[in-house]
Amino acid sequence: MAFKPLEHLQQEFVIIYAPRRGKRIRYPEGCVEIQADEQTAIDGADPENNMYPAIAAGPFISSEGFRLFYLKKWLIACEDTD
Repeated sequence: MAFKPLEHLQQEFVIIYAPRRGKRIRYPEGCVEIQADEQTAIDGADPENNMYPAIAAGPFISSEGFRLFYLKKWLIACEDTD
């Protein structure tokens, strides 16, 4: 059985501060706000201020000691590809 690192982490509905939403999948805890449910995350989004709703797994403690969330899925369309 292959190891799947995101399966054991808690999944949350979140709002992520992300000036660029390209290929990045790891976000530090300070850029992530956990929300109660999917609709709350979507309603709290503010794309003009780079705040986007998503499903993320975490937090995960990196080897450097940072608490990170791993992006699983954006809840609104991604237009920025940087």
